Amino acid sequence: MLRKLREVEKRLTDAVARESEGNLVASAGLASTDVDGGASEGMRSPEARTWCYVDTGPIVERVYAKYAGVGWIGKNTCVLNQKLGSWLFLGVVLTSLELVADLPAPDRCGTCTRCLDACPTEAFVGPYQLDANKCISYLTIEKRGGIPEEMREGMGRQVFGCDICQDVCPWNRKAPATQASEFQPRAGLVNPALEWLAEMQGEEFRASFRGSPVRRAKLSGLRRNAAIAMGNSGKREFIPTLEKFCQDDDSAIAESAAWALRKLRRE
Repeated sequence: MLRKLREVEKRLTDAVARESEGNLVASAGLASTDVDGGASEGMRSPEARTWCYVDTGPIVERVYAKYAGVGWIGKNTCVLNQKLGSWLFLGVVLTSLELVADLPAPDRCGTCTRCLDACPTEAFVGPYQLDANKCISYLTIEKRGGIPEEMREGMGRQVFGCDICQDVCPWNRKAPATQASEFQPRAGLVNPALEWLAEMQGEEFRASFRGSPVRRAKLSGLRRNAAIAMGNSGKREFIPTLEKFCQDDDSAIAESAAWALRKLRRE
């Protein structure tokens, strides 16, 4: 059984404030779902068992979503729904109940290649094929240590995640925006100052992003990303800050700052 829930953008510098405790909200929604109510009278059982996942278990949600009729897997590898676009959370309920299967959703991408063409790091090997090692979301969130130099310029000012391939998708033009308070921007986190992110210390990081997936990047990763974003900003006003960061004890931050400094000085 799959449940469709609305998601908001996931990008820092553009939309980090919208990346709230979404998984927790979605998980709570699944936990309160009357799973037995979705089965026929003859199939209900007090012995029925269920497990809920919202990006928390060993489940490839988008594949189940496709075959459950929630949507099709687009050329950008995201699940697309005709009414919601790709701005959604996928929740999975595993159950021992016998449920009637839905039909897979038809692929409606057609000849469109906007998502493939828009990726600044050329992470798409082809339609429906993503090289995760080049994806900005992976680089800014999961990648530890230094980011390959050939990837940095394409990252632009993204410091946490990337939604470019979703932003350009025609199916997202009329996607409804949620009114749920849990998904509204956090005060002070819409287009945060790069200097603030780069100079952030441990206690402030934990307090500012408590309950937020931004913590997945860890403080070191966030500061590294901010240094690269400074280099891509074209703003020479960041030079003094970057000169200081070249002496940082974290080698990934120091090296990223040195790269950014060289880039700004060339421009």
